[in-house]
Amino acid sequence: MGEFLKMRKDYFTFILILVAAFMFSIAGKEPDDAVRIEGFIAAIITLILILFRNFLANGCKLDKFILITLLAVLVALSKIIFSPILFLYLDLFIIILTGMIFGLQSAFLMGLIAGIVTSFFIKENFLPQIIAYSVVGIFSGMSGKFLRMNKFLRICFGIISVILFSYVKNFSYAWNIFDLIGGAINSLLLLFTGDFFIKKFDAIEL
Repeated sequence: MGEFLKMRKDYFTFILILVAAFMFSIAGKEPDDAVRIEGFIAAIITLILILFRNFLANGCKLDKFILITLLAVLVALSKIIFSPILFLYLDLFIIILTGMIFGLQSAFLMGLIAGIVTSFFIKENFLPQIIAYSVVGIFSGMSGKFLRMNKFLRICFGIISVILFSYVKNFSYAWNIFDLIGGAINSLLLLFTGDFFIKKFDAIEL
């Protein structure tokens, strides 16, 4: 929570940019979709630049930024490859791991980049997709320390993250057996492989 409060000014800026981009994207009945998309992409690039600046300002190495970006691409690839399998949410599993290992800032950045990359390849509403990934990243980062210590919370969070992702992405939620199965799979992955990945990444000096 302290990390979140320390960066509250930047996150306030993020929220303002997202709101402005969203209002711009839906304002009026502009027939040229490219105009709205360009405005939104400009806002997203601004977000990434602010996060990158915050990374460097807090003493984070460029190597870490590159690693988070590569993990975000891995999230997007897992979503693209396994999208036909409705009960697999390996993308969320990777984001949760990032929150557990690297914290709030990294998980949020990863969710943001992953949402952007995924939206270019999957024909869905790109704004809800990006927001949903970012929200899961924020909650994963805020809960990261607790998830590292408490395996029961990992089980619960594996299911909750899928429900949260679906709710934010669709702006509503209807109970879905595939979400429950996907959440259960993520819970098991977090329970049995979480410590392995934590030790591997903790050994890397970033």
